[in-house]
Amino acid sequence: MSDSVNHPSHYTFGSIECIDAMKACSSREEFLGYLRLTHFKYNWRIKHKHGDPTEDAKKAQWFWNRYVEELQNG
Repeated sequence: MSDSVNHPSHYTFGSIECIDAMKACSSREEFLGYLRLTHFKYNWRIKHKHGDPTEDAKKAQWFWNRYVEELQNG
């Protein structure tokens, strides 16, 4: 079953998720900035979406959780 928030199938090629490839080719600061700004993007979109904003809210939370995890893991 596809999980459009935690592991979207369209972000995986083979066994590698896009976010892991992005982390591998970025500096720590670049990757943290990407996570922080993507969190911001999903929060921004919530008020402009028609219908149920739940999925974007969950995506925003996912990116924030990943940001905090990266901060903790140094």
